[in-house]
Amino acid sequence: MSDTPGTAPSGATAPHADAIFDAMETECATLTPLIRARIRALESGQMLEVRTNDPTAHENLLSWCSLTGHTLAAVIADQGQGKQYFIRKK
Repeated sequence: MSDTPGTAPSGATAPHADAIFDAMETECATLTPLIRARIRALESGQMLEVRTNDPTAHENLLSWCSLTGHTLAAVIADQGQGKQYFIRKK
């Protein structure tokens, strides 16, 4: 699996998520702190699905995962409404 996942087309099979965070109207400045709070509740290896329409989320989450040691496992486009990001906890 690549360290920099691309965006899969809409309709692609999503990985199993252990928790879902709907952040569709969340701004970039608060997105990663909110994700951090939610991922703390997960156990190592579990997956958090983040749904957002923030256009800067992809670059921000790649950087954040690199800094924290978590893995951005998949990104799936959501028919023009945003994207689903699947983050595996380290």
